[in-house]
Amino acid sequence: MEGLLHYFKYLKPNSEYYGEMEIKEKEDTYQLSDIPDNYSVISDSDSIWKFYHVKDAILPEQGWKIHVTSLLEDSNIILEKVARLCIAKNIEFKHLKDKYSMLALNSKNANRASSGKFITIYPMNNEIFVELLEQISTTLQDFKNGPYILSDKRWKNSNVFWNKSSYDATV
Repeated sequence: MEGLLHYFKYLKPNSEYYGEMEIKEKEDTYQLSDIPDNYSVISDSDSIWKFYHVKDAILPEQGWKIHVTSLLEDSNIILEKVARLCIAKNIEFKHLKDKYSMLALNSKNANRASSGKFITIYPMNNEIFVELLEQISTTLQDFKNGPYILSDKRWKNSNVFWNKSSYDATV
């Protein structure tokens, strides 16, 4: 995937010109603390995603996906709030690794199929899916709406989107 994103490092935020972007590794990486022992955290250097897998859990082959979008300035707190909801319910999820990836995924040159997606949540069944839609949208109601996710349906004009598909942990 890195080869497809080679020009993103030259897209400066808030500028109409191209130039080398500065990335501050420690400041721009999304970090969650206090991850319980029943989760495996997977962060592959070839991926822009960080995965949180519930040990011994087996996802169905198909199911609902919930996507959460965010503005860059709200991303740390939104990630913390959504992650805590998922962890409290032992639900698998993933998020973008860093702010650079968020900028790249939401640039005008990004792939429309994944644009806007910041957090992806994998509910185990229909009941948990509906419950999470409502809980996450209520939790995030005071935040401005992030980018619209073109491939999904929006839940109640919130930062929460959903679709039904096979569980492919890469998108």
